[in-house]
Amino acid sequence: MLCELKLKKLTNTTCGHILFDSQYSATHLAGAGLNGRLKAFIFLIFGLAASDTMALGYTLKLSEADLQKRVSAMMPIEKKQLFMTVIVSDPTVSLLAESDQVSVFLNVEAIAPGGLKGSGRGRVLGKLHYDKSKGAFFLQDPKLDQLVIDRVPTTISQQISSVSQAMITATLASYPLYTLNDKDFKQKMAKSMIESIVVKDQHLLIKFGSL
Repeated sequence: MLCELKLKKLTNTTCGHILFDSQYSATHLAGAGLNGRLKAFIFLIFGLAASDTMALGYTLKLSEADLQKRVSAMMPIEKKQLFMTVIVSDPTVSLLAESDQVSVFLNVEAIAPGGLKGSGRGRVLGKLHYDKSKGAFFLQDPKLDQLVIDRVPTTISQQISSVSQAMITATLASYPLYTLNDKDFKQKMAKSMIESIVVKDQHLLIKFGSL
């Protein structure tokens, strides 16, 4: 019995590989009664096609909105320490091209000893760091700056800043801003091949190297 194979050439004419139509998987071909040599050739073609997919690498683009969703999902954060309660909420993410950093503005509310209440806004800065073992990106060494708390003494404001920094660092170290998708062939192949992470045109560009 003859087995009809539908083939299509890659649109890049500089590449000599041939890809099988997606309706035929390796499983279909293996069970089609082909002889051993032809089977081996077919699987070789699949392997070459897979290699060619990553031959030139590719770049993953994450927008501010993508990161906003991830950071917003972590909030609010609340911590009680030394009779003080600090709540961090309402993050606003922006990307800084001049420093390739992620900036997160946050609302900070505090209830201090003696019933003192204060609120303000601060900014967290950090660069994206890739953890190869987890296949995920985290905000590396996030630093809280520009924190201004109203209606509390300076000494209390400093304590609020210290507590806020600790809780933000702990949270961002535990929750990734982005995790590579094992179901995405390109991302799965590129897990150990991160070349650079830069900010351009309000997007975070993660460049994956070639094989």
